[in-house]
Amino acid sequence: MSGAGWDDKMISKYYDAVLRHGHSGENMIQRIAEDLGVEESEVQREARKLRNDTKMKKKNKAKGNISKSK
Repeated sequence: MSGAGWDDKMISKYYDAVLRHGHSGENMIQRIAEDLGVEESEVQREARKLRNDTKMKKKNKAKGNISKSK
């Protein structure tokens, strides 16, 4: 993940909260923020980063440009 974002533990908590709340609509971000103990704006920002990282990885995989980790 790029930049100063969430660590792996926080990302895991985020995904657990997403699964717990499902696609509950407009209050989903608020509920996730409450579960994580952070501001809604932080949840929105970090979720956007995670989505963008996932899209980039899928795009690179489709092109065969995935670099191998050491």
